[in-house]
Amino acid sequence: MAVLTRPTGFPVGGGSGNGLSTITVVPVTIGDLIIVSVLIGSTSISVTGMSSTNVKNWSRAVSAIDATSVNTMEIWTGAATVASSAVVTVTYSGSVASTFCEIDADSLHSSVLGPWGIVTGAGVHDASGTVNNFPTLIASAAGQAYWGILTPQNTPSAGATSGFVYNLLDTNFVITALNVNLAQGSVTPQSNQSPTGTATAIGIIVTPGDPKPSLRVSNNRALQRAASF
Repeated sequence: MAVLTRPTGFPVGGGSGNGLSTITVVPVTIGDLIIVSVLIGSTSISVTGMSSTNVKNWSRAVSAIDATSVNTMEIWTGAATVASSAVVTVTYSGSVASTFCEIDADSLHSSVLGPWGIVTGAGVHDASGTVNNFPTLIASAAGQAYWGILTPQNTPSAGATSGFVYNLLDTNFVITALNVNLAQGSVTPQSNQSPTGTATAIGIIVTPGDPKPSLRVSNNRALQRAASF
């Protein structure tokens, strides 16, 4: 079974602000999975594509609309082709010049070179609390990885869900949750915030495929349709 790890230098906070459309990533190994998440302060604007010189086969893993908090969250993935720094450029369906955007990135390495697959993904709106839930997702087999990002109303901090590593990004504006060795079945990671408040989160479960020479990312097309919550 493949062993999954997070490469050195990740995750990466790309910052936030009106009109933000780029983030710099530095893949460590060719074939590594590159994950980019985007939060848009609008329910009518989406991500239509990503481009970079060091990652190929960009594809939307999951998209979700939080009508309550009035934002859209998406996760895109690609396979690293060059182990060097490059800018990832995000293309939107409309102008974001006056729209708040947040972009962050992460990466996964597999001990077995081959295509990556998206098992499942979802978004969730947590109405209120000092403990906030990431999406509940189901691993179809042991050894898969969960990656999620949560944007709370107030200051986030690490949760205590077994097997998960938490990282604060962009001056403690968002928090990521990663487990690189899931047991088969359902999992709901949690993080904290203070004081109590709402939160928006999105997550995916990924799996390495059988060894192949190609560097492609396989996605479940059903996950590419935006889901409202």
